[in-house]
Amino acid sequence: MLVHSEEGRGTRVVVTVAVTDVDEAAGASSAEPATGTGRVLLVDDAKDNQRLLAAVLTRAGYAVEFAGNGREAVAAVAAAGSAGFDLVLMDLQMPGQDGLSAIRELRQRGFDLPVVALTAHAFAEDRDECLAAGADDYQTKPIPSQRLLEVVARHVARRRR
Repeated sequence: MLVHSEEGRGTRVVVTVAVTDVDEAAGASSAEPATGTGRVLLVDDAKDNQRLLAAVLTRAGYAVEFAGNGREAVAAVAAAGSAGFDLVLMDLQMPGQDGLSAIRELRQRGFDLPVVALTAHAFAEDRDECLAAGADDYQTKPIPSQRLLEVVARHVARRRR
């Protein structure tokens, strides 16, 4: 790290960060077999999160569609119908309609598909609030790729029973 400061002009900080391939950062290896089947709606306003999670899910065999906020998610689920998606992975903090209100709206509209809240909010009360809103599960970010695949597989299998 390099720091340079001049009075009246400000401070300049240069940080060098090693960057890895998305698959490597997600903990996925090219040798992972495709094991999943199902259609997942990934709701997150951060494109980096979308790319990272989608890389893990598609490599495992899942079809992934995206929504950038809760309003888009509700519209996508409504357009696809009850059988359209096997699972919704829902971020909580998004512009427009947030994840909690989107989960509540999906439940009010009668959609019973599994919804997993994926969030950086890691307190017990955050988990309780997600479950009270109608989420089926709650996972904190960053989520290791193996854990993500386990959670998705469990809920997709439950949906198909």
